[in-house]
Amino acid sequence: MRSTALVQLVAGILGACTTTALTSQNRQVVNVADYGAIPGINKGLTCSSFAKAINAARTLATPTLRIPAGTYHLYADDCPTADIYVSNSVVTPLPPKPIGLWLKDFNNLTVLGEGSLLLCHGYMTPIVIDHSIALSIRDVAVDWVHPTVVEAQVSSVTNMSIDVSIHPDCPFRVGNNTITFDANEGWALDGVHGVSPISISDHQATTLCQEYNPNRFG
Repeated sequence: MRSTALVQLVAGILGACTTTALTSQNRQVVNVADYGAIPGINKGLTCSSFAKAINAARTLATPTLRIPAGTYHLYADDCPTADIYVSNSVVTPLPPKPIGLWLKDFNNLTVLGEGSLLLCHGYMTPIVIDHSIALSIRDVAVDWVHPTVVEAQVSSVTNMSIDVSIHPDCPFRVGNNTITFDANEGWALDGVHGVSPISISDHQATTLCQEYNPNRFG
């Protein structure tokens, strides 16, 4: 189920934000590797290293934030957090959101990914563009080890049972007549807590609809 997007970001909701094509001439390069971000390390301080590099880039007139090619593991408990509003992901009370790359108060920044992958662990927002202008993000992909949206295929339904095939990227356990999806990444879905809308797709009828979880809103 790991659907990789070229870039996933939150933009435009936190103030003025524009993107534009920028040249590499006369730019000052900040390499995340110089601040401790090492690709391939499964558990480390990647987010905090990114934050240090971003703070250094913010002091420059025409910065380029270089993320050398590789896979960078981002853990929610290492990320900076902020109270931000993201449509369709709001709960009450609003919890601080962990952010992988928090690009705030920039003018004329280029993020150069060189084909790098930001691989997220747990609930987090990979990229936020906050009160920035003339900002370009290139060659960065985003993915999750265990997506926080569970995917399953219903193969048959009777009055007494339902047969479901669950995607292997969605680890789960069964106990006390309950199925709980839990990737040991700070979140769990048990059919009652944390699960509200359910998207239902009928591949034969090519329809997609959304229903509310009857166990939560009965």
